[in-house]
This record gives sequence, C-alpha cells and structure tokens, in this order.
Amino acid sequence: METDIKKRPLLIPVILPLLTFVLGFGFAWLVFSGGGADDTTNNESNTASDAFSIPLGHSSVSVDDQRAGESVFIALATLSRGAWVAIHEDQDGMPANILGARYFPGGKTAGTVELLRGTVPERAYYAVIHADDGDREFDFRRDEALQDPFGNLIMSAFRTFSEEAPNGSGTGQ
Repeated sequence: METDIKKRPLLIPVILPLLTFVLGFGFAWLVFSGGGADDTTNNESNTASDAFSIPLGHSSVSVDDQRAGESVFIALATLSRGAWVAIHEDQDGMPANILGARYFPGGKTAGTVELLRGTVPERAYYAVIHADDGDREFDFRRDEALQDPFGNLIMSAFRTFSEEAPNGSGTGQ
C-alpha cells in the first residue's frame, strides 16, 4: 500500500504535462486545420483527401457573353491546382442546375466545356470553380463549389445570345 502512494506523486508530474501537451496539440490541430470543416480561406493543400475542404488559393474564372449552344468557352481559368469548371443555369440570380463540367489543370488555361444540355439564348449562366476530390471524376456532391474568404462562390456570370451577335456582326464567342 505504501509503495502505491509513493509512485503516485511521480506519475502526476510526468502524466499531467504529457496529457496537457497532447490535448493542446490536438486543439491546435483542430483550430488550424479546420477540423475537417469547410475552410473558406485562401489556404492551399496538396493532399487529395482534403482537396475538397480547402479552397484553391488565388483561383478565378472568366467567361465572356457568348452564343447559346452545346458548349461554353472559358476565356481564362486561373487555378493554383487542378479543379473543375462547371456551367450552372441561373435560378433567381443564383447558380442552380449544372449543365456540364470540365477538369482544368493548375495554372492559366482557356478551354471549352461540353454541355449535357445546351444553353438557351438570352439567359444568364455561371461558370463556377469546383474543387476536385482527387479522383478527377466530377461529382457535384463531393466536388464542392469553391468560395472566397467572404463566402462568395468563385465564379463568372455570363449571358447567352442568339446566332446574331449583340453588335449585329453575326460573330459570337
């Protein structure tokens, strides 16, 4: 019985600091990593497992008004790493149904997104950047739309027009 009492004072100075360190480290990890929650800062991550939860830093997309059709031309996608650009229909001033998506590599790129259903003249649409979850297969449930630090979607709004260009020249795109 007496040896148990003598061991206890030695365990407290050893276990208490160790336990405090582990708990402190765990708390710091949760705070600074976002704890797996959706983080909307411009932090960048290179691991596939959390690519969907941490937005791409310094990413943007630019789309000009263009002719309605079966594809959308992306004038410029600036991405810190590969991501999806999805074309959304407009519903009450917000992105809604996705008509098509294309994977763009990191860097500055232009390209065409082929659509599953074509756009209609005189309507608004959005090109929205979606993070890739690492499998390079688009899934709107897992490849989340990215947000800037203020919670706004990283996107470009554009309108479509008919075969006749807005300036009457007949050229589009």
